[in-house]
Amino acid sequence: ASCEARGVRAKAEVWDVSENYGARRWLVVKPQTFMNLSGQSVGEICRKNGIAPERVLVLHDELDLPLGTARFKFSGGLAGHNGLKSVAA
Repeated sequence: ASCEARGVRAKAEVWDVSENYGARRWLVVKPQTFMNLSGQSVGEICRKNGIAPERVLVLHDELDLPLGTARFKFSGGLAGHNGLKSVAA
């Protein structure tokens, strides 16, 4: 699927899963761009839907963690991850 906002085409798969999680609206976005350009899709979808940057949760692969392990990080550096740099820009 794709989303068009302000003349920029943001290629991404988008699922609205709000009805499964109560009163809050949840969008699951999977950019269909090169990893280094993920921020273009995420940014346009956030602008189109009025989502503030501090409300975005980014899930990504992390080679330093064992398979099946997750870690939550709320601040700090981007560890050279170009996809995260793109989203943070």
